[in-house]
Amino acid sequence: MVAVSDAPPKPAPKPPRGLQARGRRFWTAVAAECDVTPDETELLTETARTLDCCERLQASDPDGAALRQCRSLLTRMLSALDLPESGVATPAQVRSRKANAARWANPPSGAAVSDAASAAATARWHGRRVPEPSDGFLAEFMEKRRSQAYGDSA
Repeated sequence: MVAVSDAPPKPAPKPPRGLQARGRRFWTAVAAECDVTPDETELLTETARTLDCCERLQASDPDGAALRQCRSLLTRMLSALDLPESGVATPAQVRSRKANAARWANPPSGAAVSDAASAAATARWHGRRVPEPSDGFLAEFMEKRRSQAYGDSA
């Protein structure tokens, strides 16, 4: 993953030769914002060249198969760069986020989840320690289970 630097800004390296305007802007923006390793620099350069290629194909044949392939390659390269907070989401990611938001916004009716289970799940999710139940809690729980199992009306 390309790391964002908190260090004082250093002069951004110059983009490689042969990049067109759009590729050069992209390369400069990423190189200025992130600490890029030599391997990531190669990937960044190829991503910028692919961006330029997509732009040329868009101008010459906007509906062509070559443009679709170039865009597909660009998507994979951007994903491989793993830019922080890039805001680039695939259609599948967008659908997944919407589905998850809808699922968690309206839990199914009749879902039998105890307060203790909800508290434990929340604590695990947020990395907090769950307090141990007291003996009174355990006794109350066991009594409730017994009455449900044997049909007692206690």
